[in-house]
Amino acid sequence: MTQESALGIIVGIIFIVLGLTLLTRYKTLTSHNYFRVLIFFVALLLLGFGIYMGIAGFYWNE
Repeated sequence: MTQESALGIIVGIIFIVLGLTLLTRYKTLTSHNYFRVLIFFVALLLLGFGIYMGIAGFYWNE
């Protein structure tokens, strides 16, 4: 495992944690429905990008 792949995995884990935090707290962050939907969408994007970075980190430099 090289430094680039380890960095990709670490960044992926960070984005997954951020996405999960937003998903668990999006109802308490705001009372406006528009912002709840926006925060939910951003949380899903962060989760997807984190999973992508984590998986891609395993396949970099092979």
